[in-house]
Amino acid sequence: MSSPLSHLKRTKITILVVAIILILIVLIKVVLIDVVYVGQKFSENRIITPWGEKIKSGSLSVDYSIDQTLSDVERLGLNTVNVPVQIDIPSLTSNTMIVNPESKNKAIELIKKLRYKGINVILEPYPYIKNGELYETQLKPTDVNAWFWNWKQVVLSPIIKDIAIPYKVYALMYWFEFRANRKRI
Repeated sequence: MSSPLSHLKRTKITILVVAIILILIVLIKVVLIDVVYVGQKFSENRIITPWGEKIKSGSLSVDYSIDQTLSDVERLGLNTVNVPVQIDIPSLTSNTMIVNPESKNKAIELIKKLRYKGINVILEPYPYIKNGELYETQLKPTDVNAWFWNWKQVVLSPIIKDIAIPYKVYALMYWFEFRANRKRI
C-alpha cells in the first residue's frame, strides 16, 4: 500500500511534467511560427534598393472592408498599407476626442492579416470630425494646449500601446494637416 505522501509526490511530478510540456509547446509556437515564419514572410515582400527601401503603398479610408483591402493589396502588388484608426472629434472647436473602438478593433484585425502576409503597415490616427462631415484642416480648438494634450494622451498613447507596439507596425503617422492655427510669417 502506498502512502498518501508518495502519491502526492507522483502527482506533483506528473503535473510538473505536463506544465513543462505545455510551456515548451507555447514557446515553440511563439518562436517558430510567430517570430520566424511571420518574420520571413514580412521580409520576403520588401523591395530593397541600394538607397533603402522602395515602398509601394496604398491608403485606406475609415470605411474600408478587410476582405476588399486584402484583395486589392494582392491585385496591386502592394508591400505597404496605410491603415487608419478613426478618431471621433465632436466639432471643429472641440478640445476632446476619442479613439473609435470599432475602428480600433477593425484596424487590429486587418493589421494581423497584413503582417501575416508580410505587408508593412503604416498606422494613422484619422481625425473624423462631426461624423466625417468636416475636415481637419478647419480645426480651431478653443484651447490648443488642451487639444494637444488630449491628442497625445487620449489618442497617441493608447494607439502606440495597444496597436503599434504589440503588432509591430512599420510606421506611425502621428500628425495631420492642421492649418487653422498656423501663422504666416
